[in-house]
Amino acid sequence: MRLRLTARLPLRPEAAVRLLEIKDIAALYEMWTFFEVEQQVSRGLGRPPIEADSTDVDHFGAKLGRGLRIAWEGGIELFYNLSYSRSRRDHSYSVPLRPDTVLRLRSGPCAGDHLFDAKFKVRRLADAVPTGEDVDDEEQAAEQWGMFKHADLYKMHTYRDAIPTARSVWILYPGSEFCFFDEVHGRATKPGE
Repeated sequence: MRLRLTARLPLRPEAAVRLLEIKDIAALYEMWTFFEVEQQVSRGLGRPPIEADSTDVDHFGAKLGRGLRIAWEGGIELFYNLSYSRSRRDHSYSVPLRPDTVLRLRSGPCAGDHLFDAKFKVRRLADAVPTGEDVDDEEQAAEQWGMFKHADLYKMHTYRDAIPTARSVWILYPGSEFCFFDEVHGRATKPGE
């Protein structure tokens, strides 16, 4: 229901119904976060997008295609499942990578690609958390309580390191907790901290 309420793409009602009928909850969460980022960008800019690609719909299903693009005036673009590889203009120097959502700013002090990966499943991992000298006690406790998972952080580091245009990388978990790891200042649990 929230997917339908937050989506600003020109979806026909039958396309929205098909999307909701055929996707699992993790895929729906990924789509919902894409539309939520779109809504937040539109709200922040104070204006709606000027362009949006259409979705793929047939008798067997509906999907948001890889590389689906929404654009605003001023060179701001949002992509769903944009692919980065060695042979593409959107470049990864190593293996092919495909973040769930990419916000591309073409100019300004934050110019570059801001990558978002939606992670629906958050659960306590007390038995799966590595215990070693390389794991900080505070971070281990946070992972055990389901705030984040080290594997997800490692994936974000991979995105940041392998994609030259990556300006920032974000994991989007359900809930209201905030945690940010800055290159200089380390971990922050409040925006602007």
